[in-house]
Amino acid sequence: MNLIEEAARHRLLERPELPIRCPVRLIHGMADADVPWRTSLRVMEQLASPDARLILVKDGEHTLSREQDLLLLTRTLGELLA
Repeated sequence: MNLIEEAARHRLLERPELPIRCPVRLIHGMADADVPWRTSLRVMEQLASPDARLILVKDGEHTLSREQDLLLLTRTLGELLA
């Protein structure tokens, strides 16, 4: 019960804005059976950062652990670090 109550205090999507102002890249698989990709869209809309991008992987699942998914993650991280 403590875990559930603690999580309830951190419901970020209930805030009017997420005060994150650094560059953000959200990568979400549209075939994710656990978290709907529209959740990432909601997060994107609430971010304060003007440098935010949502990358949708049409056939990507929840873990995004296939080789092509890992390459996308690596490439995206490399772009942010450059």
